[in-house]
Amino acid sequence: MAKNILVATDFSSNSWHAFTYVSTLFKDETCMFHLLHAYDTEYHSRNELKQGNDASFTYESPKDKGDVLLNKMLEKIALECANEKHSYKTHLMHDDVATAVTKTLSTENISLIVMGSKGITNYEKSVFGSNTIATMKEAGNCTILTVPHDSEVEEIKEIVFPTDYKSAYSSLRLQSLIDLATIQDAAICVLHVDTSSGLETVQEDNKQILDDALSNNRHSFHVLTGSDVNLAVKHFVESRDSSMVAIVNRKHNLFTSWFSTNMVMEIGKVSQVPLLILPE
Repeated sequence: MAKNILVATDFSSNSWHAFTYVSTLFKDETCMFHLLHAYDTEYHSRNELKQGNDASFTYESPKDKGDVLLNKMLEKIALECANEKHSYKTHLMHDDVATAVTKTLSTENISLIVMGSKGITNYEKSVFGSNTIATMKEAGNCTILTVPHDSEVEEIKEIVFPTDYKSAYSSLRLQSLIDLATIQDAAICVLHVDTSSGLETVQEDNKQILDDALSNNRHSFHVLTGSDVNLAVKHFVESRDSSMVAIVNRKHNLFTSWFSTNMVMEIGKVSQVPLLILPE
């Protein structure tokens, strides 16, 4: 059965890079790529007027423009990264990005959402674009891969999985991580940042459950001590030149879990590293 992968695009270089990155990751897999462009009429109107692009605003609606650009994207794919194992379906929706993504999830059996970390605005001081953050919050029942614009398109060698061992993760709960590691023959580095004095009994039990869940993949366990979990994870990833970081979106709300907004932002500052957000 083909994997259904949703790629949200605003036709920026960042979103194109996100597509080429995931297309390369799954180059040997049978995949259906759903190319989604969401447009907001009010947003487009403001932008066109702000840029003084009166001709475009007057004679070309956002819907027409989206149709044209989606077709151009298909042409570019055919020229630059055609793959007989990959097929494509376009979606054009009058909605905000997060809502459009959520609606598509319910109709297309999507297993992975892919977005550039930033969109067309590419605001330098922001780690993630507003659409990416909104999608992280609203589409928490699906695995999300955010791809920084300067990440290298290459095979994944190592995925870092930070955990506090306060939850039990079976192979089913980690299926997206396990599948990707298997496809890429990548090692999984389980990282625990010890902020107290070792593991409690329940944490030891959960560590064993995790060890069993990853038994069919190359994996290792690592411990760092310190009071700042966010920085510890960031430094670990940088020191090992890891290919990706995977975290769990607990209770479908990443921003109130142990992995706080600060955790996401610190990882995001390791600009070359894509972030795989797993649903609980």
